[in-house]
Amino acid sequence: MQLHNYHSLCEIIQTHKFDFDKPAWVIGSSQNLETLSKDRISGIKIGIGDTPIRAPIFGPYDFWVTANTIYPLPWIEKHQDQLSKINSHILLSSVCVNNNEINLDNVVNSINKLREFTSVTLYDTRHFKSLLCQPRDNCCKLFGKLQFGPSIQELLGAKIKNKHPAYSTGGTVALHGLALAVLLNCNPIYLAGIEIPEYEKDYKYFKDFYQPHLSRIGMVKRYFKNLFIKVDQHSVFSGVTRNNILRDFEVIGKIAKSLGITVFVTSQKSALLQFNEFKFDDANFDNLFPLKDL
Repeated sequence: MQLHNYHSLCEIIQTHKFDFDKPAWVIGSSQNLETLSKDRISGIKIGIGDTPIRAPIFGPYDFWVTANTIYPLPWIEKHQDQLSKINSHILLSSVCVNNNEINLDNVVNSINKLREFTSVTLYDTRHFKSLLCQPRDNCCKLFGKLQFGPSIQELLGAKIKNKHPAYSTGGTVALHGLALAVLLNCNPIYLAGIEIPEYEKDYKYFKDFYQPHLSRIGMVKRYFKNLFIKVDQHSVFSGVTRNNILRDFEVIGKIAKSLGITVFVTSQKSALLQFNEFKFDDANFDNLFPLKDL
């Protein structure tokens, strides 16, 4: 089983890394994007999760970083169609194949088909030093069949001369988007639409009704469920998971600071502002940085 024209993440970083001359924007999908001015954004744009499809207004995105088992999945025709039209370099985590009853050969064939329209790189987020998961999951099987190279956590660790992974397997794709920006030597880095709320009721999407992974009927069902059912339970960013996520962000923030990289957050609601390594800037001030054609 092979991927045509396959490149590892370390090769992508080496090809695209910059020498502290370009800012980067890591753009998530929270409602905070409604306050963001597109005219204030210049530099490298890294869309995470479903943001490139949910918020195309801030594109074109240079990179689309994904890491979940729901969306986007290139072997699903609707998802592949959306991926092929976004014109970004897509970083697809090996975990996408977990929790899905799929044929791995079909996965590779789908990715090869997608490569006819855009650049795709499979990257690793959990098999540190090639150690497989216990119990073994589909991501391990895919990892065993393909050469991914070091995980993004190991690459970030190596950047500061640390032989250990810089952070954990990661509870949100935003961590990997930030890590990519640091690996690319971007400075400063702006985090937009990334808030990490504790409760589901506080998690509001940009264009909340639109859910790229759902059919129109599914979107309507979700809308009425949220409209008539009080949602107050903890979200996926709660408890131990949330604590681990915040700890990972703090670690990456410290690495960025040690490298002379400043990280700004554009939402005052963001839980990241509890750490000294993250500073608030609403990205609408004239003195943010001069607009230029990058």
